[in-house]
Amino acid sequence: RGNQHTPPWWRPWTAISKINNLTWSGSGRRGERRTYPVMGYLFPDRFPGIKAINPHPVERKINGAYRLYQIFKGMELIRIIREHKIELPSAGRRLLHGLVDALFNETRDIILHLLMYHIHGAETQREAIFQGLLFSRMQEPSTTLSDKDKVSFEHLTKHYFLHSDSHTRHHHLDLLYKDKMIMCKMAIQMLKETIAFRLTC
Repeated sequence: RGNQHTPPWWRPWTAISKINNLTWSGSGRRGERRTYPVMGYLFPDRFPGIKAINPHPVERKINGAYRLYQIFKGMELIRIIREHKIELPSAGRRLLHGLVDALFNETRDIILHLLMYHIHGAETQREAIFQGLLFSRMQEPSTTLSDKDKVSFEHLTKHYFLHSDSHTRHHHLDLLYKDKMIMCKMAIQMLKETIAFRLTC
């Protein structure tokens, strides 16, 4: 949970290293199955890239973009509870902790799915992770950016998620689904925030 002297705003960023718990399975040269930690193998030059063993699952009505939207709604609920300092009974606290864990697991799985099925090649995968981590770091209050560099997570959620008309929202979610690099950026930021919830719940 971090050193007690670590500034609170920094702990979630250092904790994002838990993305290393993402694993993928592959076959070695002799056919043996191996499990690799994503972050441990993503950056070395010898990393061949993440490749899925099984074919892409049958596309569902709720694809990755729609799942990110559901995660976002869950995160907003947690923020409301925390900002208003709503006291929950023990059963409510257990449900809240369960929601945080579910959001973390779902976000982690989306990132892994993107890397396995949609963002191909070691260099592109490295770039996706690096850009996602950089984007997430830029969301910290202490980060100073010029106006041309300010693309905030809030701006992206407003653009893709916050539409009162469901037809308009579905249209923007379909646009998001077509941009896997933006999806990866948003998912990494959501992963960082769910880790922050985990550390402070």
